[in-house]
Amino acid sequence: MPVRFPGTIRSLRSPLARAGLLSSLVPWGQALGADLSGQIQGTADVWLWPLILGGFLALLFASLGIYNRALRRQVAQQTRALREANTTLRSERDFSQSIIQASPAFFVAIDTRHRVRMMNPAMLRALDRSAREVRDRPFADLCVPADEQEALHAVFQHMLRTGHPIQHESHVVARDGERLLVEWHGNTVRNGQGQVEYFFALGLDITERRRTQAQLEHIAHYDLLTGLPNRTLLQNRISHALDVARRRDRQVAILFLDLDRFKVVNDSLGHAYGDELLRQVSDRLRRRLREEDTLARWGGDEFIVLVDEVDDPQGLSLLAEGILAELAEPYRLSNGQEVFVGGSIGISLYPQDGRSAEQLIMKADTAMYQAKDQGRSNYQFYTSALTLAANDRLALETSLRHALEREEFTLHYQPRVRTQDDVMIGMEALVRWHHPDKGLTAPDAFIPMAEETGLITPLGLWVLRTACRQAQTWMRLYGEPIHMAVNLSMRQLRQPDLVSQIDAILRDTGLPASSLELELTESVLMAGDGRTLTALAELKALGVRLAIDDFGTGYSSLAYLKRLPIDALKIDRSFVSDIPHDASDMAIASTIIAMARTLGLEVVAEGVETPEQLAFLRKEGCDSYQGFGFSPPVDAQAMTLWLDGLARERSTARA
Repeated sequence: MPVRFPGTIRSLRSPLARAGLLSSLVPWGQALGADLSGQIQGTADVWLWPLILGGFLALLFASLGIYNRALRRQVAQQTRALREANTTLRSERDFSQSIIQASPAFFVAIDTRHRVRMMNPAMLRALDRSAREVRDRPFADLCVPADEQEALHAVFQHMLRTGHPIQHESHVVARDGERLLVEWHGNTVRNGQGQVEYFFALGLDITERRRTQAQLEHIAHYDLLTGLPNRTLLQNRISHALDVARRRDRQVAILFLDLDRFKVVNDSLGHAYGDELLRQVSDRLRRRLREEDTLARWGGDEFIVLVDEVDDPQGLSLLAEGILAELAEPYRLSNGQEVFVGGSIGISLYPQDGRSAEQLIMKADTAMYQAKDQGRSNYQFYTSALTLAANDRLALETSLRHALEREEFTLHYQPRVRTQDDVMIGMEALVRWHHPDKGLTAPDAFIPMAEETGLITPLGLWVLRTACRQAQTWMRLYGEPIHMAVNLSMRQLRQPDLVSQIDAILRDTGLPASSLELELTESVLMAGDGRTLTALAELKALGVRLAIDDFGTGYSSLAYLKRLPIDALKIDRSFVSDIPHDASDMAIASTIIAMARTLGLEVVAEGVETPEQLAFLRKEGCDSYQGFGFSPPVDAQAMTLWLDGLARERSTARA
């Protein structure tokens, strides 16, 4: 019978097929043996079984040979497949690495302890680092600004917890300190157990893109010539200010400013010098405004000022006057030409003049034209009542400017008395104004205006000189030392030649420096800078005494007081007036006295009017006081009569 193998050679590729072949050889051999046994019946038994066994073995070895050849072919095929797979993987790996290495984008791989495992050349070049320098370094410490590290760690924790990809912006800092803004796209890589093995992130340097966006944003909202906000930004800010004002029940003001005589300069000198003048005007206006106010260029030679949270409309008069005074100063152009321009200002107020940006601007513009009709270089409120008040104030300022040259100021003197025995130990000089129409005017009515307009500087020097001269006169008359206190304003303290001026006054009048006490308000000292401290030290070196006036109304601290060369504190009258009926005022006064004693300072109480107030201050150990309870401020003639009487009493007592 023909020999037929079970299956085919192709089937031997499978291990299961090979096992089937071997197991099938046994029954096949048995069948073959039975077949041969029938054919050779009668043959000698001695040849039967060897023949059967030989045939069986021949077939077995033949099958094994076939199996081995098939197995070798299969191994060769699998080896070729593995070699091809390895080649493909190596090619893909090399391709990926070449992309990362050549990419202009940043690439970094970081382990779960936030250490750098790999960084591509683009990022290494940007940081000016080598691969060896960054390997195993904490990524945040290597190149992330300190103020952004916490946010970056939060991003890592988010990826670790959720496994979600992220998009994040942060800065990286190069070796030379340059900061680059980078947009990161990050994800995690997990191992076979599903655990995060490391993070990787692709970063795009968006520094220039953001810079360009910022420039475009600036162009869209700011005037190219002056750098001021333009119409678009101004209207946005006005709308925002009005929203806040509605919620807080506050007022908002619009000042519409138009330059006077600008067209003459622009037409005669040319647009280039006209533009230069507008830039100078913008710089001056910026200096006049608070940081929270908005100054915008409306167009041409028109400017708008937004003042939010207006407390007192009269304060707007001060602002407008200051702006007009600033504009009236001469301008020096780059060609050496000196030019003069002024301005006209119209003022509108929310809510009385309008409830939208458009209404307020329109009415401020109307008021500005009213100002021009009044002769230019002035301002007008849209509301007539406020305009009348502003006119009254302008008239008052005009009178104040002439008051010094007309010798309309005079000094009154209020005694300072020792608390324990009511003996006068000095006096304070207080300025009064003999207004030609309003009569004797108290300081509260004109000192703030003098401060704002700068008139306080010559007025303060006049007060100092007059008080020192009068004190020296009384010292010669009565042969007794006179302790004279004079107020010093913020503007005076900031004068660079203040110390030399006071020194000259003391020498000219002959008053000993120890007889002069300069009183400064608490807010002046607390707002002082290094220049203020230097001026105080130089004044102290002259030998004059220094006191803090109205103490308790500012924001001073013990640490600051310790640094100041102060001799005395004056308790503000607001803490004395309700003693002994107000426990809080009594506690504040007691605390100030105790604090002053701790610091080795003298304490003076102001505004003492009743015996009960004096008794309390005496019990608490206050050094001295002044107020109507002893004497109101009096003029020099009345004070001289009082000193005459005091001198006679002392003469009688000695006799």
